[in-house]
Amino acid sequence: DSSNCLALLPPTFLSKVFENIDDAKVCTYIETFPEGLSASILRDWQTRGEALDIKAQTILSKVDETFSLRLKRLLSFPGNTIGSLMNTAPFTVSSEMDILTVVEQLKKSKRNYCRYVYVVDGQHRLIGVVSFKEVFYAETNLSISHIMNTNFTTLSPDQDCREVLKISSWKKWNTLPITDSKQTLLGILRLEALERVEAPEPTLSKENEELLVAGSAVGEVFQIGVSAALSAIGFRDQSK
Repeated sequence: DSSNCLALLPPTFLSKVFENIDDAKVCTYIETFPEGLSASILRDWQTRGEALDIKAQTILSKVDETFSLRLKRLLSFPGNTIGSLMNTAPFTVSSEMDILTVVEQLKKSKRNYCRYVYVVDGQHRLIGVVSFKEVFYAETNLSISHIMNTNFTTLSPDQDCREVLKISSWKKWNTLPITDSKQTLLGILRLEALERVEAPEPTLSKENEELLVAGSAVGEVFQIGVSAALSAIGFRDQSK
């Protein structure tokens, strides 16, 4: 899938690839990417001159309205904080919900970027975390509160990205919840989102850079298949 391939790249690199591409194509990918990545691309445009700032605003006006609001929320955070990268729509359930219902909702959910169920109370305060694996192996007649983990790490949206990358909790969790001072669940942060932001941009030869820019201008990077395009410019997934 081309969007999955592109999502491996640093956002500053993607912003350069997308800046000369038709808005309709850009919107398709912006809506497909994790919202933190999409917001980072738009943020980069906002800092690189009036023309790209206008393009960013145009994209925000053309994507799904609900998604646009989520992107604007991320853009309200400073770019060096984890609040600018979080996913604001994690999979949440109430503590009274039984396992069978949770499983049915998971199967219908499109939130395949997440690997955890977040249990919240009536005020949307986080009270427990359960992995998908634990849910699918649990007895279906139990409530989610019987298997939820109440000993979990939370992050604050104003924490610095580089500092969060160093915390030891990543050894146990690949995704961490972000809450406010009242433990209200604001979103989640995946380790790979942090690593992508901190990753160096791929180094291209002058010839390949010119080819990529030229291809982007006419949309050919999408037509020939992004996997082949990334291979052609020598990019390798550093997360493996």
